[in-house]
Amino acid sequence: MNTTGRAPRVVLVTGCSSGFGRAMVPAFLERGWHVLATLRGAAERGPSLVAEGERHPGRLLVASLDVTRDDERRAALAAARARWGRLDCVVSNAGRALWGAAEDVTPEELRTQLEVNFLGAALLVRDALPLLRASRGRIILISSLFGRAGFPLASAYCASKFALEGFGAALREELRPHGVQVGVVEPGRHRTGFAERAGWAAASGSARSPYASQSAALAELSRALATSPGPPAARLAAVVVALAERRRMPARVRVGRDARLAHLVRRWLPERLADAVWGLACARALRPRVARGAPAEATS
Repeated sequence: MNTTGRAPRVVLVTGCSSGFGRAMVPAFLERGWHVLATLRGAAERGPSLVAEGERHPGRLLVASLDVTRDDERRAALAAARARWGRLDCVVSNAGRALWGAAEDVTPEELRTQLEVNFLGAALLVRDALPLLRASRGRIILISSLFGRAGFPLASAYCASKFALEGFGAALREELRPHGVQVGVVEPGRHRTGFAERAGWAAASGSARSPYASQSAALAELSRALATSPGPPAARLAAVVVALAERRRMPARVRVGRDARLAHLVRRWLPERLADAVWGLACARALRPRVARGAPAEATS
């Protein structure tokens, strides 16, 4: 509930169909924010958010937004302006993962990964800047543990998140004189179903791929993680809302033990030793867990 006496703040969140984005909607509403919850295909996938709107009348607007489309980005921002006349925060959360060795990824698959996770996010932020400068607002970019550490068979995904990290770091300094704060959130593994919904490079399922055994091992890892316990998406959502309300946002926040541990290894160990430790962790992660069948079956 808003008890500050000031006009309710407005946040635009992308990727609200599931996972982190879905959890952020009630988290922001419960703190008194007005929320523009965006997702692809809102007409088909948006009804699940209706109950949240009923509990907070007049404070939730659901809109379609494919961040790769210029017209939909402009329409979402126009909706916020028309409904509330302002925008105080953008949470760029929409994204997808593509697994597969770089040699197995097609040019089109690589372009799509970068367009969704980086270019679409960057262009949405760019389009929102006039409103955010007017409100001296906030930009929160949802990156990943893999935005700071490379992982095998995730080169396309890592590239998209490394790019988002660089964009955020530069934008933070660029917008400082204008009173707009920029923060990057680096989550580790949470129970969101994100990895299970990830796509695979077209050639990853082929037994002829030189990386077939690695692909099968990553598929096994994904299945094992899908059934193992982990922190809920609501935990990260609470961190994001707290960031949006802080007087001074830090440049980066790591959420999850794995994300914090990876950061500490890079920060405190000499570079060569840190690389060796991370290399061992990657090799262990892709160690076979059960007897494998054909790679095509393992990655289907």
